[in-house]
Amino acid sequence: MTINSMSWPKEIICDSNDAIREIVLARRCYFYDTSAFRNHASVSNRKLILQYIKQMQGIVIITKSVLLELCYPNSGFWEEHVKYLNEMAEMELKVLFINEEDIVELLQSCYNSTAQINLWLSYAVKCVKSRCSAIETILLQEHDLKKEVFVNCSGQDSLLGRRFFEKMRLNKKSGDNLGEELISVCFHMLTNMPESGNYKYIMLTDDKYAVRLLGKVKQNVMSSDAKKYISAHTSANLCWHMKNAGIITCKEEIIEILNGERGNEQITCCYSETYALFPEMQSVRCEVLAEQVMQGAVKIYM
Repeated sequence: MTINSMSWPKEIICDSNDAIREIVLARRCYFYDTSAFRNHASVSNRKLILQYIKQMQGIVIITKSVLLELCYPNSGFWEEHVKYLNEMAEMELKVLFINEEDIVELLQSCYNSTAQINLWLSYAVKCVKSRCSAIETILLQEHDLKKEVFVNCSGQDSLLGRRFFEKMRLNKKSGDNLGEELISVCFHMLTNMPESGNYKYIMLTDDKYAVRLLGKVKQNVMSSDAKKYISAHTSANLCWHMKNAGIITCKEEIIEILNGERGNEQITCCYSETYALFPEMQSVRCEVLAEQVMQGAVKIYM
């Protein structure tokens, strides 16, 4: 699918070399998945989210597969998505539209060993894919690519990453989880970046499948330091951080971000009360959770 770029703000960075430079220089890189972008674009106080990202010295990154999902089925952005992107530009937040293979090029700019980078790609794909995943479904159809990624991955083919990600996007289906899966592959590879700060790469997601995938990636990463390079914010967890950063000042702002005007609806999240030994996955009314956050009575993990 070809994406109509006419509605993009001109400030968006699409050039691969420029994007790689911005990722290296940024303190935090916030990767939007489809669910979180759509949710945040639809709330009236979304500028608070952008204010927080800017305060964290962050940049916003949207991958090509997520762009495809956002533009489905008419090859163009929804009006509210364009407004959200324009607000990012107005606040002078740097926004990157990247191809997933740009992450491979980023690693190639840091390491001389093509074979090692291809092995990292192979490890990442093996970790993220599962029997019912979108990646596995595509690889079952692409036998040669599967062999390249898993059997011949230790070679000097510098274009393996590009072929893999391009083939994934070419075979993307509406409603699959390919966007989140490919972000997770990228995050696994980014744990190999030298001298990355703690929690530099953060996925913004309201998709529990994506959260589980990222947890799987963190468990698979061998280095305890590298595990800290990556993390995720659900909207609930993001509200907790925004309150602690002084961005959110009242419970109504939290309710709007979580559910708009539907403040009495339930939300399921992982959180703990002040004296709880361990966090638990619980369902709670948005209004109640917002009140607890403002009182400092809970910590929201996901």
